Amino acid sequence: MTQNNKNTYVSLKIPITVKRRIDFLKGRQTYGGFLEDAIGFFEMTGVNPKLNQLPPAMTITKSIVDSTKDVLKRIDDLFKMLRNMESKKIDVILHTVEGNLKPGLSEDVISVNDLEVQQIIKINEQLTNENSRLKEHIKNSKSTNREQAIEWIAIIQDLLSDSSLGLDKDGNLTMTKDYRNLLIEKIRQLANDC
Repeated sequence: MTQNNKNTYVSLKIPITVKRRIDFLKGRQTYGGFLEDAIGFFEMTGVNPKLNQLPPAMTITKSIVDSTKDVLKRIDDLFKMLRNMESKKIDVILHTVEGNLKPGLSEDVISVNDLEVQQIIKINEQLTNENSRLKEHIKNSKSTNREQAIEWIAIIQDLLSDSSLGLDKDGNLTMTKDYRNLLIEKIRQLANDC
């Protein structure tokens, strides 16, 4: 331990791998300056390295990605349901009707009267219309989801803009814990509005 004017310096024992990482991150800055900035960052953002917390920007990105994945999964599930309905119900009905309407079939085939055929045709038309309506709904949902994502990004950019955040003595952007909590709550509200 050496003494220099008003400052007292101490030596720290750290593994060589940690020293290399610090050397890489600090660049031309002194060790003391770098460690002071790092500690200031943790104090400013409220991120605790022991708790494995994500920085606010990564939390926002993760929230958007997760909600987008959920929406896309729901859309895929809807397509699977439509394909299943088509293959298990509509196709079976159509093949039965086509088979019974062909001339020259043997008497072993179950006959279908005209009223039943009209009902099946009507059901087929209704299912076709419903299928078209659902496809249009899915198309509109995708468009709406894109628009919402763009709107979210604009809101988040505004909340993280230079005018919304403070500056520390070195000109770095700072965020208070209250503002960070407000930002996370806003993201939750946006995700719940989906």
